Amino acid sequence: MARIIGKAGAYLSDKMVCRRQRSFLTSSIFLTVAGITIGLAAGHFLSRSVGLIVVLAFFIALLIMFQRANRDLDKLQKGRQTEERGAAGEVAVASMLRELPDSYVVIHDVEMGAGNFDHVAIGPKGVFIIDAKSWRGTVTANPSGELVLNDVPRPCIKKFVFNVMRVREEMGERHCFYQGLFVFTAAHVNAKWGSTSTVFCIRSEKLLAFILSYRSKQLLDADSISRIAQKFTNLAGSDSA
Repeated sequence: MARIIGKAGAYLSDKMVCRRQRSFLTSSIFLTVAGITIGLAAGHFLSRSVGLIVVLAFFIALLIMFQRANRDLDKLQKGRQTEERGAAGEVAVASMLRELPDSYVVIHDVEMGAGNFDHVAIGPKGVFIIDAKSWRGTVTANPSGELVLNDVPRPCIKKFVFNVMRVREEMGERHCFYQGLFVFTAAHVNAKWGSTSTVFCIRSEKLLAFILSYRSKQLLDADSISRIAQKFTNLAGSDSA
C-alpha cells in the first residue's frame, strides 16, 4: 500500500466553505437592509403621510434586491453541487491510488497558486500528476488539443501542461520523468493519446494499471522517491497521513 500524504478533496472543500460564508454574509446584509428600509418607509409614511407611492417604491426596491439574492443563491447551489461531485471524484481516485505498492508515495492537493494538483503519485516509474474529473457524458479533443465535453469546449489542457512543466522546473529533478494524467470517474473518454498534447486521458478504473505498466526510460530509486516526495510535500504544506 502506498504512503499517503494530505487529504483528497481538501481544496474543493475549502472552496465550498468560502462560498457558504459569502452566502451567509450576503443574506445577512440583505435582511439588515430590508429591515431598515421597511422601518424607514413605514415611519415616514405614518408620520408625514407622504403617500402610498413612496411605500410601494421601497417595496419594489426590496423585490429587486430579493430577486438578485435569489439568483446568487441558485448559482451557489449549482456551484456547490459541482464542487461536491468534484470532491467525491477526488476521493474515489485517492482510494485507488492507495492500492499502489509501498514503493509509491501519493500526495493529495498540491497547491499551485492559481489552482492545485489533485494527486501526485511518485514511484519507481516517475512522477504522475493527476487531475481527477467527475464530468458526465463523452469527452473528446478538439483540433487545438483542448478537451470537449458533450460537444461543449472545456479548455484546461494547456494550463495543466504549463503547471506540470513549471513544477518540474521548481523540483529541479531533471532526471525524473513527469507524466500528466486526466482521470475521469464517470465520463466516457474518447480522447486518444496525442490529441491532448502530452496529457493522457483515461478512465479511473484503468489508472493503477496505467501507472504500474508504464515504460519509463529511467527508474527512480528509493532515495530519489523520498527526496522528490519531500519537495512536493513542502509545496503542498501537508503532513503525512
